Amino acid sequence: MIILSLFAALTLATSGADEDALSSLVDSEKIIEGILSKGSVSSAWNAYYAGKLGVEECVPALLELIERENQRDPHPVPPVKKAALDALISLDSDVPFEYLRAGLHADYIAETLILLARDPEINMQALLDLMDFGTVKDQHWWATAGILASLEPKGLAARLLPEVRLSLSVAVRDPGSQESLHHFEGYGGRGFWRSTGTLFPPRPTYVFTTRPKKGAVVLQAKPVVIYYLRSEGARSGISAVGLGHTTRSKFALSCIVAMIDGPKDGLLTECEHRREIDWIDEGDLRKKIDAAIDQLHARFGRLLHTLRMEGLLAPGACEEMLPEIKVHVQDVREIKSPPLREFPAKK
Repeated sequence: MIILSLFAALTLATSGADEDALSSLVDSEKIIEGILSKGSVSSAWNAYYAGKLGVEECVPALLELIERENQRDPHPVPPVKKAALDALISLDSDVPFEYLRAGLHADYIAETLILLARDPEINMQALLDLMDFGTVKDQHWWATAGILASLEPKGLAARLLPEVRLSLSVAVRDPGSQESLHHFEGYGGRGFWRSTGTLFPPRPTYVFTTRPKKGAVVLQAKPVVIYYLRSEGARSGISAVGLGHTTRSKFALSCIVAMIDGPKDGLLTECEHRREIDWIDEGDLRKKIDAAIDQLHARFGRLLHTLRMEGLLAPGACEEMLPEIKVHVQDVREIKSPPLREFPAKK
């Protein structure tokens, strides 16, 4: 009967019913009782309904449920804590750090990040620790880096700099021609954890993005805008889809540049660069490409110097670092002879 009543209330809530009709079906005491029940499935379902129906009275019970699950470590029931954290996000609750730091699990890393991001200054060390939990291939790693960029913590730039990779796209054209680069394909990245249960309630997918999309919630407004999207999937298991090299590189550099307070003129602020070079001969082409690479290295060096001057990079850190530069040559000459050779990635 309780489940049927909750289902009816959920149906009214999702159909936009008025609050009086909804409150007549919601028994917060019964939901709290269910959250604190000994059965994991019952606890998860009632936590799910608490979030869906906006029952704010359930917040203390949800925190108690999280504490109970933390004490199960290293053998927690991930869907239960995930449902509780998800409900607290829906209820726009502030969760003390001690509830989040214990029993961290890959299955609810996104929920943990969203809740920590509500007070990033207090949770700065916890956010730095969260980066250690994942790898640069994980989307939450990058979302965390974007949040930390607003706080300018020492050591963040050193973590991000190795991910900066540059591309130099060169259009080789006939002298006097106005031809330029044609469309050039890059790389993208998407995804995060996707998981659902069978006996347990639908388990959410959280996707972090820098692009405003329908239904997206702002996680951080500046200096790097980050949104998250929540959806409920129907697939079982867990998968982590990483970000492509180009996407990671652009985001890393944007976070680094955002931390700099001073002028950015002459610094390396973009990952993708283009040049048009008039064809004379292969030796001249190679010389001009090498000169363009040297210019990019010089701008990267000025970026490192600025980071050190502003205390964002320790003296000596990344001293010998040069970003990899991938050169793409596109032949837009009318007569493509002699054929152009490939230019390998260069440091």
